[in-house]
Amino acid sequence: MHLRFQVGLPFPSSSLNGFKADFAADYPVAERAFENLAARELERLTAAIPPGDLAIQWDLAYETQDLEGVLAWTGEGAWERFAGPVTRLARLVPEEVLVGYHLCYGTFPEWPMYEARDMGLLVRMANFAVANSGRTVDWLHLAGPRYLRSEDRSFFRPLVDLEPGDARVFLGIVLPIDGAAGLRRRHATASRYISGFGVRCTAGSAASPARTAPRPCGSTPAWSAPSGMRNARKPHRGSPSAASAPGRMTGIQRPRKPHHQSCGVETPVFRPGRKRRSSSRRVTLICSDRTG
Repeated sequence: MHLRFQVGLPFPSSSLNGFKADFAADYPVAERAFENLAARELERLTAAIPPGDLAIQWDLAYETQDLEGVLAWTGEGAWERFAGPVTRLARLVPEEVLVGYHLCYGTFPEWPMYEARDMGLLVRMANFAVANSGRTVDWLHLAGPRYLRSEDRSFFRPLVDLEPGDARVFLGIVLPIDGAAGLRRRHATASRYISGFGVRCTAGSAASPARTAPRPCGSTPAWSAPSGMRNARKPHRGSPSAASAPGRMTGIQRPRKPHHQSCGVETPVFRPGRKRRSSSRRVTLICSDRTG
């Protein structure tokens, strides 16, 4: 098995949400400094870790809430605070490094910090990221709903407009509160509007408080659509089965039998309909992030 070392890096708004006193004046200055720091950190990472052994996940939690208009201190310019870093930061990552986007609504002080009406905003953000990152996007993770909306078709309907290219899509519909039965309901509802997707925890098992997650998220059965991976860059894309924490390992393999790992637990593959292009390698991420 070929392992990749995955590092989760927040986007500026998710990192700089403490600048509340005079946001309009302070944020532009802090954002430039943050992006400079991120560029230097990427250089340091790729110098210390061979690019072929590295995966980078951009974590966006406050950007989503900023765009929803629920942050009292941010004001105008929310789309540029998201779109600008997409066009500037992602292209700094060497092409040999796998790159994904984790789009959610955060888990502090509880999950989710804001529950969206539907997935329309996440779809719009994902489409922009794929089209404007200036490099390959290998995976997209989009947070799902609370369990009471497992069969809410209106929540999932915007997925018909998702344009992921060859990036693998993962929906955060594994919840620590209703197990496999709830997952099946959410999977069935989402499958009306998208096929060939993988599943994972909504914002990572590491972010699930003990009172709502009596057992690790990975102990809940989960399914992932089969997909071929890439050994060489070209139009092939990577296939992580879950977004992972900074400093966690990302496994890459070609299994003889269709299995993947979700939050560290090997689980059987669910095959929902649409066939996907196959290539030569499989990417498995084995843990979850804390940013979301």
